[in-house]
Amino acid sequence: MTLVGWIAATVEPGIPALNPAPSGTLRFLFYARASTTEHQDPQTSRAWQFDVARRLVDGHGTIVAEYVEHGCSRQVPWHKRPRGTALLRYIAANAHQVDAIVVGE
Repeated sequence: MTLVGWIAATVEPGIPALNPAPSGTLRFLFYARASTTEHQDPQTSRAWQFDVARRLVDGHGTIVAEYVEHGCSRQVPWHKRPRGTALLRYIAANAHQVDAIVVGE
């Protein structure tokens, strides 16, 4: 099932319809995080997270930008993470250019 199909199947009656992008044209931002550089190789961590994210969005759209955080715990709020902050600022300034976020973990 596509993301658009899932939305159509789960939206309750009476809720205004969305104008989703046609299937396969969604624009995703990719966010990945490696909590430590001592226990995780940043390049390897980014690579496997990106591979999983790319397979997830395949058929729904493409990843148009990526934000990769190194040495940041998942307990740190997004607005206090340098790359998380950059992602949030990008969305705030360019909401019309982003359809979704895909997060690696």
